[in-house]
Amino acid sequence: MMDRCYGIRKVLFAGSLLVSINIAFQVYAAALLMHVEPRLHLCLAASLCTWAIYAIDRSSNSPEDKINSPERAALRSWPIKKMAVSSYLAALPLAWNPVILVPGIAALAYLKLKPILLIKNLVIGFA
Repeated sequence: MMDRCYGIRKVLFAGSLLVSINIAFQVYAAALLMHVEPRLHLCLAASLCTWAIYAIDRSSNSPEDKINSPERAALRSWPIKKMAVSSYLAALPLAWNPVILVPGIAALAYLKLKPILLIKNLVIGFA
């Protein structure tokens, strides 16, 4: 039972669950500030998209991550990548907006450009 709980916790926090929940509340608060009715499906789409991008980044196999955070080696497994892609694909119909493709494209570019100094910051800033 304890191993199963650890596995679920590892998968959820691989994509930074707290950050993705925070994003959902930010979308909700932004809607309130703009005097627009908050839409639950947009909050959920933003949360799923954020979790997926964090999970893909954390499960990538970059040399910098091996040095900076060796504990992430356990996160480099196929089920986490598969769940991240599924989460991102689930966010697409919820948003009904092609703008949600931008973070996914930026995440893929970021993974390729991660070793290059300052270029990765430009990609993040664009997204």
